[in-house]
Amino acid sequence: MYKLLNIDGEEYKLEFSIEASLRNECIEKITGMMASLASADDRNELKETLKGLSNIPNVALECFYSGLLEHHGYSGDGRVRKINDAKALVVSLFRDEESGISNWNDVLTLCVEQMSEDGFFELIGLVDKKKAPKQPQDHKKRATRKVSEIS
Repeated sequence: MYKLLNIDGEEYKLEFSIEASLRNECIEKITGMMASLASADDRNELKETLKGLSNIPNVALECFYSGLLEHHGYSGDGRVRKINDAKALVVSLFRDEESGISNWNDVLTLCVEQMSEDGFFELIGLVDKKKAPKQPQDHKKRATRKVSEIS
């Protein structure tokens, strides 16, 4: 599923599917950021991780661009062909007070939430879909009927 965004009076669909999964830059940046956050277990590593967070604008822009490609890239309607096209849309979102997006962290949050909803992390093989464990059939209670129900 996609998220519908209204930017400058036009609708844009943000979806993390096939096109986004084929963008190495997106996958490298988002997984790199997640890995650095997950591995910070002492004060020095945390300091290094915080330095890495200064890259949020670049990660957010790359993710936003990648999410627009499915519907608006070359395979879509062609309105977003370059990363600068996506950057111009982000600038418009920043200027629109009603968008609720006022900084790069907001853009990144929007993208990560949509990635999760779209199953992007499963699609790229980062996360396995959890399967419900099978319940053995021999442990179930037997269905019994009363004699009055049978007749």
